[in-house]
Amino acid sequence: MGVHARKQVVNVSDPYAPWTHQWIQHGIPGLLTSSHTTPKWLPWIVANPQDPKQTWWVWPVLVHGSMYFGQSHGKEITWQPMTMSPRVPGALPLPWRTMLAWANNFVQHKAAPAHVSVSPSIASWYQNQTPHASLAGFMMAMQTRPHTIVLGVVVKSRKLGWVQLVSLWQWQGQWIPTYLIINPEPSFLTPENLLMPPNKGLPLPLPSWAQS
Repeated sequence: MGVHARKQVVNVSDPYAPWTHQWIQHGIPGLLTSSHTTPKWLPWIVANPQDPKQTWWVWPVLVHGSMYFGQSHGKEITWQPMTMSPRVPGALPLPWRTMLAWANNFVQHKAAPAHVSVSPSIASWYQNQTPHASLAGFMMAMQTRPHTIVLGVVVKSRKLGWVQLVSLWQWQGQWIPTYLIINPEPSFLTPENLLMPPNKGLPLPLPSWAQS
């Protein structure tokens, strides 16, 4: 009679080891977990392209009208609320400051940014601007291209439903924005469909540049 060995996965990894589900759960402050019960939101997490040993965290939805952004300092994650206003908080990293400035300009029907390629066209910036739109959510993801991330802001429009603003940023000794995409989404989608990170919040596969 043969012996069939089967590997067992035992969930006993260090809860503070980076890029594990336990690490994510330990990094979420109680204020955010208690603010929403259904669905149970999770943060979007990326390695900082300028310093891959540091991680950036963003909560996907507004909490009491604020965006919550976290940065790691050693094993601690420091979160801070950012009030959504045209005056973008200076405490955010440059890519997020710029992205929120663009999103606020989009919502307020201001001109398209001049120093980044707008896709599919400059006209799409103006065609998708509608009255009474507001910032509704935030996303981040890492790219396999070295030191590159994608940032996203979801705008809620009464007329169009949802519009995603997506930008790609790369660190090359300075921050380089490659493009800004204006991406309308079907109005029947829900915030959970648009904003919930996949894989229980754990970015996979993890790019080689983000592994320390």
